[in-house]
Amino acid sequence: MAYGPYSFQQPMATKDSAVWNIATTHHPELTLRCDSSAVSVDFHYRDHALICAGYINGTVACYDIRKGGTSTVTSELHVSHKDYVTRALWINSKSNSEFFSAGEDGCVMWWDMRNMAQPAETFYCDPMKRNSPESALVISCLEFESTVPIKYMVGTYCGNIFQYSRKARTPAEAHQFCMQGGAAPVYCIERNKANNKVFLSVGDWGPRIWHEELRDSYIMEMCMGEINLTGGCWSPTKMNSFFTIDESGHLNCYDFILDHKWPVLKFKVSEETLACIKVTANGQRAYVGDTHGVVREMILPPGFYAEKKIERAAFHHMIERELKREKLVDSKKREAKLEKKRTDESGSGGAKSRSSISKQDVSRLSDLKQRNPKCEEITLFYQNELKKSEGARHKMYAEMFHHGKTLFQFDEKGMNEISKNMELSEHHGSSYMQNLIDQVAAEEKLKASRRRSSSVSSRVKPPRRISHAIGEMVEGVPPHGLREPAIEEQTEASFQKTLSSGSGRANEEGSEQATHREVGKTSDAISQGAP
Repeated sequence: MAYGPYSFQQPMATKDSAVWNIATTHHPELTLRCDSSAVSVDFHYRDHALICAGYINGTVACYDIRKGGTSTVTSELHVSHKDYVTRALWINSKSNSEFFSAGEDGCVMWWDMRNMAQPAETFYCDPMKRNSPESALVISCLEFESTVPIKYMVGTYCGNIFQYSRKARTPAEAHQFCMQGGAAPVYCIERNKANNKVFLSVGDWGPRIWHEELRDSYIMEMCMGEINLTGGCWSPTKMNSFFTIDESGHLNCYDFILDHKWPVLKFKVSEETLACIKVTANGQRAYVGDTHGVVREMILPPGFYAEKKIERAAFHHMIERELKREKLVDSKKREAKLEKKRTDESGSGGAKSRSSISKQDVSRLSDLKQRNPKCEEITLFYQNELKKSEGARHKMYAEMFHHGKTLFQFDEKGMNEISKNMELSEHHGSSYMQNLIDQVAAEEKLKASRRRSSSVSSRVKPPRRISHAIGEMVEGVPPHGLREPAIEEQTEASFQKTLSSGSGRANEEGSEQATHREVGKTSDAISQGAP
C-alpha cells in the first residue's frame, strides 16, 4: 500500500509505504522506507517478493521484501521523470526484471532493475507523433496486459486513450490509434481477461467498454451519474462484471448482461473520496482505499465472481452484436461524410464555371422570346436559381423543367432546347435530363390521345340547344344525358318538319294538329325505347 499525495504542497505525516497481511490487520507486516512519498506501487506478476514504486519527485525504485524495507535500486533524479509518477507497472520479459513508468511530464520510461543508471527506452505521449516533450500530453494512467506483451495503452488528463506498440522502429509507427475516452481525465484502463481486445475505461461520469477493432467510438456506455468516477477494474473470474468507485465514497457493481445501463449493486463504503480499488484473484474480495489512507475489505456477493456457462456465451454474443452495430453506424457516417464532401466539391467546381456559363445560357434563352412571351420570366428564374443553389445544380434543373412544363407550357422542342443550353452534372445530369424529356414527350402523347377521343365523342351528341328545346316542349322526356342517339335523331327530324310545315293564320289549326300528331309519335317512341 502506497501513501502519497498528488501535490507537493500537501503535507504528509510520513513518506513510508507499507505491506499488509490480511491475517494481521492491526499492524503492517513490512514498512517500505522511501526517500519521497510513493504514488504508485505494483507487485511482480511472477515473483511476488518484488515491488516497483513510483515517487512524487519523479524517481522510481524496486524493493525485495525478502531483504527488508529498504529499496534495492533507485533511479537517479536527473534521468527520471520531471514530474510525479502516475503509474509504475511490471512488464512481461524473459529476465523478469523490466518495468515501465509514466508521469505527468507525458513521458513513458522502460527500466531494467539490473541497470538503473538510465532508462532503457524513453517515449513521449505526443499526439503529433514527433516524440517531443513540448507537445506531450499529461498521462493519468497506464495499462499493460501480459497476454499482449507488445502493446500498451495510455490514458491522459485530456480524456484521450492511446495505444502504442513496442516493436515499432519510429515514434510515428509506434502510435497505433487514439480514442476519445471522455471529457475528463481517464483514471483507469484495463483489458478483459477473457477477451483481450475488449477493455474498460473509467473517467468523467460513466464507464465505457471499447473494442480495438472499433477506433471511432465505444461499443457500450453505462448511464452517467452526477458524481465523478475515480477508478475501476474488471472482475478476474466473471467476464461480464466490473466495479467502479466515485468521489462520494460509493462502490458500484455492474453486470451488463443483467443491466447494461445502471449498476446492479451500489453501496456506501466511506464518507471520503475513494482513490483506488483492487480485487483478489478469486474475485471474492475487493480492497478499496480512500484519500485519508484507510483501506477497507469488501466481501462481494457470489453473483459477481461465480460465472455460469451460459454467461460466457452471452458475453461473446453481446460483444459481437454491439461491435457489428457500431461498425454499421460508423460506415453510414463515413458514407454521409463522403457524400457531403463530394457535393461540396461539385458545388465549388460548378461555382467557378457558373459565371461564364450563365451569360451564355441567358443569351440563348432570350432567343425563345419570339416563341413564347413568358420566356423572359423563366430567364429571370434561371438567373435567381444560379445565385441560390450552389451545391445542388440538378435540383435547379428539376425546378426549371417543372416551371417550363406547368407554368410556361413549353413544347417538347422548347424543352430540348433549354436542356442543350444547360451544363449538366457529371453523374446525374444527362440521365436525369433525358428522363425529364421522355416524361414531357409521354405527357404530350397522352394529351393528344385525349383530344382525339374527346373530338370523336362530341360528334355523336346532338346540339345542346335542340335538346333543351325538346325538353321544354315535351313533358316527361328524360334529360339530355339519358337519351339514346337514335331517339334523339328522330326527335330532331320531327321537330324540324313541324317548324317548316304551314304558314299564316289560315293554316294555324292544321299545323297545330300536325305538330301534336308528330309529337305524340315521338313521345311514344321515347317511352318505348328510353331506359
